[in-house]
Amino acid sequence: MGYTHYWTINQKEISPESWFGFIQEFEKIETEFHGKIDHTTDQKYKIDTENIFFNGVGEQSHETFYMNRKNEMKESYTGEIEHFNFCKTARKEYDIAVCCALIIAKKHFGDIIKVSSDGIDEDGWDKAKELCQDILKYGENFDISYENGGEFK
Repeated sequence: MGYTHYWTINQKEISPESWFGFIQEFEKIETEFHGKIDHTTDQKYKIDTENIFFNGVGEQSHETFYMNRKNEMKESYTGEIEHFNFCKTARKEYDIAVCCALIIAKKHFGDIIKVSSDGIDEDGWDKAKELCQDILKYGENFDISYENGGEFK
């Protein structure tokens, strides 16, 4: 299956204010892994009022990370109406950008988003949490345990 991060959004539309906070903070932190994100091909970094989209560079690319402000909702296997997405990074260099994006999303979207991962802190989440803490002043107390849907302790 591969090393993957997952997120579920339980609202059709994320508020423009929450989305703006998310993209503004991701842009602040993106400079820290600028060389690990593609800025030239059809998978290149794009962030705007409706979407975020990026992949790794060359051999360090895998699946494209994308998140939308407006989402198509479907019924899950548990009967919940939600939008489910994932990004398989195979632990490649851009994985830290995906982890940071999910930490920032959780901070700004709160209960609207649930985050989970095949990984644990030692798999790279610790570096993403530290980077968010250093630059954005939050992240070190983010708990990625699969059972809780990602939360700040």
